[in-house]
Amino acid sequence: VTVLLDTVTPNFDTYLIQTNGRKWKKSKERFVLKLSPGVNTLCVKSRNQFGVEGIESALTIECRQ
Repeated sequence: VTVLLDTVTPNFDTYLIQTNGRKWKKSKERFVLKLSPGVNTLCVKSRNQFGVEGIESALTIECRQ
């Protein structure tokens, strides 16, 4: 699944994503989320240039074979 992120975060620095409960990592605004069979989760938040993180948004996709 291709994901395209957008934000209105003042002094925006980067996006942070977490997939299926793994560690948070930096992300570009567009990326491909590879789905596994079963429930897949994606959490996203922004971070500004001062290190302040924004509100977390989440998406859950169930992938059936």
